[in-house]
Amino acid sequence: MSQEGARIFEEGAPADCCYVLTSGKARVVLSGSSGTEILLQILAPPALIGEIALLDNSTRSASLVASEPCYLLRIPAAALQALRKDREFEDRLIRGLIRILRASEDRVRVITTFPAVKRVAWCLGRIVRATRGSGAYHRQAGSARPGGNGRLHARDGKSCAAGPSPQEIRQLG
Repeated sequence: MSQEGARIFEEGAPADCCYVLTSGKARVVLSGSSGTEILLQILAPPALIGEIALLDNSTRSASLVASEPCYLLRIPAAALQALRKDREFEDRLIRGLIRILRASEDRVRVITTFPAVKRVAWCLGRIVRATRGSGAYHRQAGSARPGGNGRLHARDGKSCAAGPSPQEIRQLG
């Protein structure tokens, strides 16, 4: 069991396994400037995590942090390779990777093309869906707090880089 705040793996670390989140929630984060973290995703069970580094024999592309107490099933690299021989497992793995790719493309589109208000709406919508009223996140507008940067932050100060789909934001007008 991983306690809230536990760092399960770190961005840039070598990978020898992946995990299945079986209970609790965890955050996928990137390192930001001055010790901040950029939230990519909030995961809930069941979720396969850390497989990308195993698939391309690289280091971890992001860090994984327990948002609440979590149970994780550790899958060694050799076991993942054996599972990939099963066609149904491989198809589900590929669909999961495609979801990650599409979400990344949506983030790039929002960050580079949407005006600030729509980027904030996108981020808020994504957080609300991911946390489902847990109260874990709040808005922090630059004008509401001296030194504020207008980004969304977790109650622990981590910034947000996720949100609803660009199509949903375009409907805002």
